[in-house]
Formats: sequence, C-alpha cells, structure tokens
Amino acid sequence: MRVTSSRHLLAVPLLLLPISARAEDWPQWRGPNRDNVSTETDLAKQWPEDGPPLRWRVQGLGLGISTVSIADGRVFTLSQYQTNEYVRALDEQSGESLWSTLLGEAPPQGLMMRWLTQRPPTIDGERLYATSLFGDLLCLQAADGKELWRRNYAAEFAGQLGLFGYSDCPIVCDDKLLCTPGGAEASILALDKVNGEVIWKCPVANGGKAAYANGVVAKIAGQAQFVTFVEKALVGVAVEDGKLLWRVDGVADVGFHPHTPLIHGNTIACINAFGQGGIRRLELERKDSAWSVKEAYAIKSSHLAQYQDDTVLREDRLYEFHRGVASCFDFATGQVLWQQRLGGTAAMTWADGRFYLYNPGQAIDLVEPQKEGPVVMASCSLPEAGDRNGASTPVIAGGCLYVRMDDELFCYDVRQEAMGRSPAAARLIELLPLHIGATQQAGRPRVGVNRAPDAVFVPTPQDMIEQMLKLARVEKRDVVYDLGSGDGRIVIAAAKTYGVKAVGVEIDPELIKLSQQRVQESNLADLVTIRHEDMFQVDLSQADVVAVFLFPRLLERLKPQFAKMKPGSRIVSHQFLMPDVEPDQVITLESTESGDRHTLYLWTTPLKTAPPKPE
Repeated sequence: MRVTSSRHLLAVPLLLLPISARAEDWPQWRGPNRDNVSTETDLAKQWPEDGPPLRWRVQGLGLGISTVSIADGRVFTLSQYQTNEYVRALDEQSGESLWSTLLGEAPPQGLMMRWLTQRPPTIDGERLYATSLFGDLLCLQAADGKELWRRNYAAEFAGQLGLFGYSDCPIVCDDKLLCTPGGAEASILALDKVNGEVIWKCPVANGGKAAYANGVVAKIAGQAQFVTFVEKALVGVAVEDGKLLWRVDGVADVGFHPHTPLIHGNTIACINAFGQGGIRRLELERKDSAWSVKEAYAIKSSHLAQYQDDTVLREDRLYEFHRGVASCFDFATGQVLWQQRLGGTAAMTWADGRFYLYNPGQAIDLVEPQKEGPVVMASCSLPEAGDRNGASTPVIAGGCLYVRMDDELFCYDVRQEAMGRSPAAARLIELLPLHIGATQQAGRPRVGVNRAPDAVFVPTPQDMIEQMLKLARVEKRDVVYDLGSGDGRIVIAAAKTYGVKAVGVEIDPELIKLSQQRVQESNLADLVTIRHEDMFQVDLSQADVVAVFLFPRLLERLKPQFAKMKPGSRIVSHQFLMPDVEPDQVITLESTESGDRHTLYLWTTPLKTAPPKPE
C-alpha cells in the first residue's frame, strides 16, 4: 500500500507485531515496534508549573542505566549490586517490588558501557527474556521470576562479545526468539521461545563480533526478515529459516554504534555517528529470490548521538538529539530541516505527537516538533537533581512517564485527565539491597585463544595504575605481567615509569592490535611484549609482579599458576579480592580521573590461606 503526503510519496512501513501485549504496554527495547514511539493518546499537552503528578518514586533499585519494559501490570528493568546483575520486577500501580532474579556477573560500569548497554528485558506474555553483559540469555516467568531456561552465547554458540560486553535485546517473532551472539558460528540465532532449543543458526562471514545496535523484524517485499547489525555489516536474515538474504558492509566505522535500523517500506535509515559516519538511506529491491541494496544518499552530520539510541522516524522526518542539539532531517533527501539547542545531554521518546526529553539529573521537557523547529511546551524539574552519568531512555506506557536516575525510578501520570485533579502524595518506595551470591558457572571452564573472553575490557584509570605499581613495589630488575592487558596501559606504564620488562597477556585480537600500536607509539618495543595467549595457560614462573583486574571466580582459577611463582613475587588486584587468600595489604583510594573509589589488594607469594570467617 502507498499513500501520498504533501511533499513526498512514501511507502507505509509494514512492521510485524511479534510481541503479544496490551496496546498501552512497552514490552521491549524502544517500544512495541522498536521505533521509540508510544501508542498512547490523550496525553497532556501542558503540565502544571510543578510538573505532572508524581505517582510513585522508587529508591534502592540498584545501579544501572537500563530503561524499563512494561507489560501486564508490571515494570521490569536490570540493576547491578556489587559484581552481580539482576532482573527486577515492580508493580505498575504502586512501585512495590514483586521479585528479583540473578542474571549474571557484571563488571564495574564505565561511562561508555553504561550508555551502550541499557538492555531492558523483552516480555512475551508469560515469559521474559534478558541478556547479561557476558552473554547469559535467560528465560524467566514474568509473574514470579522463576528461571525456565538459560543459554550462554560464548560457551554454546562461539559468540563474540563487543568491547564493552553484550547489549543484545532479543526479539520475539511467532515461535522464535531472535538473538545476535556474533562470531562466525551463529552470528544470528533463532531459539524456540518456549524451551530455548536451536531452530536455526545464521553465520555471517567476516561479520565480526556482536554489535551494540539491536535489530527489528519487518516484512519487506513480502519477506519477513530480521534486520540487524553485526560488528562489520548490516544484514537481513529470513525469519523462517535463517537464510542470509543480503548484507551491506562499510556502514559502520566502529563496532559499538548503538542505532537500531529504522524501516520505512523498503527503505532503511542506517545511522552511525563515528568517524566518517552519518545517515544513510538504503533501498532494498527483490527480484525473484535475489536481493540488492542501493544507497540513495549518505550525509555526514556532527549532530548524531554516538552512544544513545533515541532516534525517531515519523512520516518523512527523522529526529535526533545529541549534546543539547535537536535535529530534524528530511528522510527522503537527507536535508537538514532544522537544528536547535534545547539543553544538555538527554534521552528522548515520542508519544502522542510530542517528544519527552529527559536531561538526566536535571529536568524533563515536553517538546512539540513544529515546522520551524522544536517548541518546549512544558518542563518539570527532577527532585534532588544532580550530575548523572549516562541517560536512560524514558518510557511512556499506561498513561505514565517512567524516568530512571541510576538506582531511582520515577513514575509520572501524564494523562490529560490527570492534570485537573488535586495531586495525591506520591508513594516513596525504598527497596532493600540484593545479596543473592555469585553466578553459578555451568560445565567445564573454557580454555584456548580461540574463544570469547571471560570478561569485558574496562579500562583502569591511569592514577589507579600508578597506585597499583607503587603498591606492588616495582623495581627495575622486575618482570611485570598484566593478565587481560586490554589496551596495554598497565604494561606501558610499568615500562615507562620503572624501566622494567613487561608482558601483556590478552585474548582479544583487536585489543592486541591496539595495545601493540600503543607500544610502538611509546617507543617501548624493547621493553614491552604483548602476547596473544589464554591467561589460564600462561607460565608465570618468570614473573615478579602480576597485575589483574578480574572477577573473584577468575582469580580462583589462576591460583595453580600463582602457586608456581617465585617466593616473594607480588600479585596486585584492582577492585576484586582473591577468594580464601589473605591479602598482605588493602588500600582504598578515590580516583581523580573517574571520581570513584577504588580498592587495591596486594598478595606476596607463597599465598597465605585466609582464616575461617566466624560463624
């Protein structure tokens, strides 16, 4: 079907509606159709001076930037306590906690990781699906959080997580749960949504790791397909059998751009804000079983969000917000229609013809996009506002606006009918911290270099690196090892500051290239060596100092190698304590670089067993 507008001939998008949910629900990432558009109507066009009525406010939700999913009277999100991540469910009406379930381990959150990995759960009737940063995929009962089944992308499908972990938001279509593990074996994967069994695998040759942009399901030229990114390509995969229908390479300069592809008829808006990125309009054509992709235009723009996926495509206008500037593009031509500064860093969503613009820690604005530019119709200051790191995408569902500020969640009534009422006192819900224990690791530990990493790369602040080396009493005669060396910053600092020989051990080929480049640029190739090895198979007998930033379960696995180190050798750990081993020294410092408090631990070999804890 085709319809005409006053300016352009537009194809009406035929998106499949795979999620079973109430019309007023928001059951997955970017809403019912993954277009960041709410189906709500009759919302207020103006707010009282002090903002819309606040129904309830939850404190103690847990750290995190995950936005929420809403379905069947429940609010779902992900939250982090210490080194574990949980799925949490709240009552939609009262904000009271219903249940919480352990999802998996989670590293300390860095700025970019927070922005890229919102990962709200996907709700499909009585079932809920969520992925951890390390690729644990869980299916839970939505009513009570009971685990129905669990799969792991890396261990079972040779998946390859991105630099900051997984950000996969699975999508349901008919009987299938569509996932993106990345890697060469099952780049795209369809599981039976009920029992988790494999229906099909789609390998994407040279596709690389999993991407940070989630996919959509649409019917294009009569073909139901999953349109999504892997690290190095945009692809279309047949929903029925997993056949790779088409691919477009070179549309992303880096593997961590976040933008979900936007489908409009047989066209795709492909957005990437990095490097030479911009907006590309791609047009798909089908002749019999053969597909071709033509680029209608590619424009460059500095006003595209690098880490936030809040883009909205309405009719022939594409809206974007980045670094305080709202932009409107003509999707047919790529022409900039207007750009206007509205505030600071923000996240946005669309409902009932307007934007809800959330400036984290500051305010919420109701913005109407008019022909000449955006007009702020109303504004609401957030209580106890302050600086925030990253912006959770706001959600409109059931007549309410949901806004998350780290471990707090606000629920505002934004219906027109609620504006004339005397506001009732908002409920304040204070949740207790969760302490459910460590993730259980199934099966035998994986070894070898041809596997996914056991942890994501989280850079240690430079001032903490200096303190680690100082705590380890590094001397020029020492040999320093860094296990999981990432971009090489620790071994480079050791060689540059102390003149020591240093060895970085890393499993990720891209991080190896990056660290080797940094070594060359620092003129330290005679002192620093970067090895592509599995740290659990490295001989540490020649090491005088070993630096680690690893979870306790990984430190536990390294104990046999630590036992073979020379007496008097030192092991220094950032943030994590080695299980059942008494440290020689523990210090806690505040980083001037990150603004966070960091704990450093030092052990000297031979390791000393920690005394039993009193009962």
